[in-house]
Amino acid sequence: MEMKDRSPSPAWRCVCLFAVTLAIAAVGATAGADGTSAPRAQGASKPRPVHSKPSAADGAQVDPELICLFDELAQGGTLRKEASEGLREKGSAVVPEILARIAGGDFLLRWDLVNLLGYARDPRAIAELVHRATADAERHVRWRALWALKETDPRGTVAMGLFLKEIDNPDREISHHAVVGLGFFGDLRAVAYLHRALADDDPMWRWEALYNLRTIHDETTSRLVEPILHGGESELIRREVFMVLSNICDANAIELLREAIDDGDPGVRWRAVQGLTRCRDKASYPLLLKLEEQEQNQAVCVALEAALAEL
Repeated sequence: MEMKDRSPSPAWRCVCLFAVTLAIAAVGATAGADGTSAPRAQGASKPRPVHSKPSAADGAQVDPELICLFDELAQGGTLRKEASEGLREKGSAVVPEILARIAGGDFLLRWDLVNLLGYARDPRAIAELVHRATADAERHVRWRALWALKETDPRGTVAMGLFLKEIDNPDREISHHAVVGLGFFGDLRAVAYLHRALADDDPMWRWEALYNLRTIHDETTSRLVEPILHGGESELIRREVFMVLSNICDANAIELLREAIDDGDPGVRWRAVQGLTRCRDKASYPLLLKLEEQEQNQAVCVALEAALAEL
């Protein structure tokens, strides 16, 4: 017989803990009902209820269940997933407490808190998310902050203005991340900065520039990325170039995509086939038909079948 999981949900766990806290408080109140206070050890701090603290955002008492869930999230381990799900159900109620806590968290906790802000979709979080996207030391937190901003401010009405303010920041890293943020929203004002980043010494900056250029249709990009294909770049960056070309579809981009169907990297061939299909380049049909006769990679074969049917 299948055994059902009878472990309490995170919400019930916190409710029960709060009930215990109240019971302890009630016992303390009864003990002091004669007007005297219970003795305290010399120098001991004033006791406060377990899992209850004022929000740094407004100084008001926060829902104890909420605090309990945040504490469990911070503990990580087996409690992390359930606590995150419980907090997600709270919607925008989590925002003030996240804004009060996020600066002091480790990488994983900051990621979790940024993730929750994305689901909350509360405009109060936009400034903090822009700060995380530009100044957080961990790239996964920065990238998740961009996703959260897209959820909260889909058109970038507020976010793009905040990113623009940081583009000329004297801190080179913050400036770059602000450009990435602006490009993430498809803002043409980021193009010149992203083009410069293509030649940066940091390969991750080059990849981030390419990733964001794929969302901005600018035909000058197709010629600027061409040297990357012949400069001994990493597989990751070469593949990203073809994602960019697939979204530009000018004559130069299509020519580079055609050449790439004979590339030694199946990841490049797959992207080239996808790109020619996306660009609806009917002239490439004979080339794709020839490739289909000799292609061994399964993913490329599937892409070829779809391309030939569509073109």
